[in-house]
Amino acid sequence: MGTPFEDIFEKAMFKFSDYAFLDFKVDLKADIMRQHLLSAIVDFTRASAIPLTYSRLEKLLPELDSPNDNGPDYDGVVPLDYSGDDGYNENEAIVHQYIFDYDLGLEEQEILALGLVYNWLSGKVLNSELLRNIMHNRDYTSYSPANLLREMQSLRNAVKQEFIGRINTYSFRNSNLQNMRTGW
Repeated sequence: MGTPFEDIFEKAMFKFSDYAFLDFKVDLKADIMRQHLLSAIVDFTRASAIPLTYSRLEKLLPELDSPNDNGPDYDGVVPLDYSGDDGYNENEAIVHQYIFDYDLGLEEQEILALGLVYNWLSGKVLNSELLRNIMHNRDYTSYSPANLLREMQSLRNAVKQEFIGRINTYSFRNSNLQNMRTGW
């Protein structure tokens, strides 16, 4: 059938902790993670032995009564988008689920999850909030924004090196020298 994007999202969530991000609405989290995953797909697609093509599926599901009501089991799919203006019953929701066209192995999933984390960190490093002085509540000292930015860049570079290293290791293990593309 194919690997759902949510499988990659779950693997990526264990690689970073951003408690403010966990408070976002489900649909916003999925949109943000999907954009970062799409960037990781671009980075990994040339080395992947499996085509990283994907499809968007839409399903109509009854809308949940309240935000805390999980309703019937929808195979882990949560309604992400609903509009009453497009001819659907107001008690239904449109579920957009993205799924790879092929089943990805655990190694491909881990590489994509790491790529998602790298792209997420890149957004954090490019955040202008890091340039402000922040007072720490415990001891009322201000931290240097330059040091914080340097540490975030160092972390991002370390994750990038791991991401590239895993892609290289994967490509050495799965390459077919007869079919390799060259730059000539």
